[in-house]
Amino acid sequence: MTTKLGRAPGYDSYNRTPVGDGGYSLKTAGKAVNPNGAAVSVSTDPATTWQLTATDDHYYQLKASTGQCLGMSGGVLWLQAPMQQDLAPSLAACATANGNARNLQKWEILKDSTGLRIRNAITQLPLSVNASGALTQQAGDVRTAAVFALSGEVSTSVKAPARVVAGAPATVTVTVDNRTENAMTGTVVTAKVPAGWVLAPASATVGTLAAGVSKDVTFTVTPGRDAAYGNFTVSATTAYTASGASLTSTSADATGLLSCSLAPVRPVSAVVDSFNNGQGEITPGSNAIDGDPNSFWGTAWTPADVPLPHTITVDLGAELNVCAVNALPRQGSSSGAVNGRIKGYEIYLSSSPASLGAKVAEGSFPNVNTMQNVVLATPATGRYLTLKALSEQANKPWTTLAELTVDGTVPQGPTTTPTATATASATATASATATATTDPTVAPTVDPTVDPTIEPTVDSTIEPTVDPTSSNSAMPTAEPTVDPTVEPTSSNSAEPTTAATTPATTAPATTAPATAAAPHGTVSVHPASGNAVVQGQTVTFTGTGFAPGESVTGTVHSQAVSLGTAVADAQGNVSFTWTVPAGFAPGEHTVTLRGETSKRAVQATFTVVAAPAQDGLASTGASTAGLWGGSLLLVLLGAGVVLGNRRRAGLHK
Repeated sequence: MTTKLGRAPGYDSYNRTPVGDGGYSLKTAGKAVNPNGAAVSVSTDPATTWQLTATDDHYYQLKASTGQCLGMSGGVLWLQAPMQQDLAPSLAACATANGNARNLQKWEILKDSTGLRIRNAITQLPLSVNASGALTQQAGDVRTAAVFALSGEVSTSVKAPARVVAGAPATVTVTVDNRTENAMTGTVVTAKVPAGWVLAPASATVGTLAAGVSKDVTFTVTPGRDAAYGNFTVSATTAYTASGASLTSTSADATGLLSCSLAPVRPVSAVVDSFNNGQGEITPGSNAIDGDPNSFWGTAWTPADVPLPHTITVDLGAELNVCAVNALPRQGSSSGAVNGRIKGYEIYLSSSPASLGAKVAEGSFPNVNTMQNVVLATPATGRYLTLKALSEQANKPWTTLAELTVDGTVPQGPTTTPTATATASATATASATATATTDPTVAPTVDPTVDPTIEPTVDSTIEPTVDPTSSNSAMPTAEPTVDPTVEPTSSNSAEPTTAATTPATTAPATTAPATAAAPHGTVSVHPASGNAVVQGQTVTFTGTGFAPGESVTGTVHSQAVSLGTAVADAQGNVSFTWTVPAGFAPGEHTVTLRGETSKRAVQATFTVVAAPAQDGLASTGASTAGLWGGSLLLVLLGAGVVLGNRRRAGLHK
């Protein structure tokens, strides 16, 4: 329709992707643009091959021969974008998920009468060569944009599976692309996999590949059943003949993880020693298990810092054989995104919430924002995993973490037990029946209001949206047989926490050790359907894990409401009753119960839904303020710019 009606005056239509996907050498003023570690050089060295891949929104991702992608980051930020003049582009791991990091790795290639210009999709500043001969971004009125020449090359690229399991076949895809002006003949592709893996076929014959054509070849790889867990690499080489010469093209290494599960398992609840809850920034431990890489757990920085070490203990929802722990550092493009990045760490695993358990791993993370996979030397069994941050990359007192998951499988029982039970006498059958009857009877009796209210929320509103495979294959099989009878209240807290803003002003040095040794507290919401309550409904918040006889304060936020103070009973339990105001904002809210003596804070999320309208029409409970705010943001930033999380002074600046 726009094409037929015409566009507004001044509209400038241009093609951002004028060349096809594939491999190219990149030169400017006769000099090659090549990767140089994490930087880019302009020199007389032989040109290497860049892989250009068009994105869904019609930009390019430029991947160097090292397998890293070109992007803009750091420097002086404007609206969270690196707008600094004379800032050099850099190479980093290619971002795959949509977000700030991926957007900053998108490029426009603009064709004019003199050649090609390259500029970043977000900063809109073209690349040029400065007085020192370095490639940097500069505004066009400051320095003339560099003119680039792309020369088509033969390129070989490999796509490896992100995860493989020992003994299970997986697919590796090799793409051969001919961007030259000559046909390739006698083309044969050979893949290289780790020693001990089975590769089929050993090589693949492509034959003739015309100019401007690409071809995908697939291989099946099967790791040996005794293959060690950890990162693996695969690569490929293409042999061919062109213009009478025998030539080869070799891919960059593609990496993946050999693990015990094809998908990570996301915990159901988290307890932390500290989280920030002031100056408009709330960074609870639940952010580290919500499946959203753009949210994060952050320790208190206001009104005062809480010193290291810091801990986060997560409930895996069931006893698992854990072979790896996956930690994603805080994401974002602002200068504050590096704050709290963990350096030294220890990992513990326990079968009881009252015990820290055995140390299963320790080490140091590199100073990067990519996923860190800690492969355990020996798989360990447990349900409660604690990550202890011992130090921070810049020696600051904070800790931040975007996501924490594990790779694990449900422990398998003795294979002879089912057979013996099934073929035994009538007495054995009766015994099995009695056992089955006891399990479901005990779980509801312990706390009939917790299990129905909380478990459905974890399974249906959180797990399926990010990791349905792990939820279906690992979690449900363990939950019915282990969890209800052992720990019926452990999964009810979306975000139990310990020591928030208040503990930061006390003696924080003793907070983390005390937290690690103490039983984990929980908070539950009752009654609620899937943790949803209706405006005008009366609900009870029940907390556990407090010191007997201590005063406990309750608060509902983000629309701050004080629940007052209650005294914990002899078992450390406390309850608050609250009637949701008729005009209380629909949406997700958080309840926090905090002990004055123990400094323990437990937290859970619940959803308020609008009461039915009086005229019989259901109220949606939607707020138009969010829609108007979102529209204003788009107007201010433009569709191509995505803002990161708020960054404030201190930790978030």
